[in-house]
Amino acid sequence: MKTGFAVNDYIFILQLGNELPEAYPQLATYFNVFNITLVPVRLQDLLDIKKDKDLFHVMVVVNDLKSRIKFIETQNRILNFYLKSRRFHLHDVTSFGKIDIFTKIARFNVYNHYSLPANLKMVTCEIAKKYYQTGKLLHKWPGGTRAKLPA
Repeated sequence: MKTGFAVNDYIFILQLGNELPEAYPQLATYFNVFNITLVPVRLQDLLDIKKDKDLFHVMVVVNDLKSRIKFIETQNRILNFYLKSRRFHLHDVTSFGKIDIFTKIARFNVYNHYSLPANLKMVTCEIAKKYYQTGKLLHKWPGGTRAKLPA
């Protein structure tokens, strides 16, 4: 299916355990419609990738207590620092509440919370929309328009 998007983009999905999240194949199929590849990474891989300064998107799916405990552990170790320093954009798809530092990072626009149970197709559409909106903001000229002299 041709979507009209020029490049193939990617979103990292944080793998909290040894296995991928159960919804990974379904999410990967939905993201392919938007020409976005869903790349599974572990925390150590994410830290190795983060050497460059470009903003990238990370998605985490937390749907049970075991993965919630691992996510809180990961969040306290590393994610809070990266979110406060605006190094990546976190899409939190969870059946639990928002992260505890949400009030501190809300003004940076680097965190989105999606509650489960939800229609994964709608969640995918929202994440793709945010992905392409932030991509346009990254490539936007920061200055104003040039002044024009009267003729």
